[in-house]
Amino acid sequence: AGLSKVINGPIPYAPDGNPLIGPMPGLPNAFEACVFTFGIAQGGGAGKVLAEWVTEGQTEWDMWSCDPRRFTSFASAPDYCVAKGME
Repeated sequence: AGLSKVINGPIPYAPDGNPLIGPMPGLPNAFEACVFTFGIAQGGGAGKVLAEWVTEGQTEWDMWSCDPRRFTSFASAPDYCVAKGME
């Protein structure tokens, strides 16, 4: 019968283009690994550091460039979120 409909979802990006891997700001014992622009290609490394963060409280590698806490309040300001949502 073939395809009747194709839906493409948005590709999420952090403001600096890096993924978000690590502790979620303001939520104790909550971690995230998301916003991968290269999909599963980064999964192995992300899994390694996330497991270290959860079990040991720190990672072997410096992960600041991917740490969700690197953003200040600008990234959650309503005006910023609306502008990025429209982008």
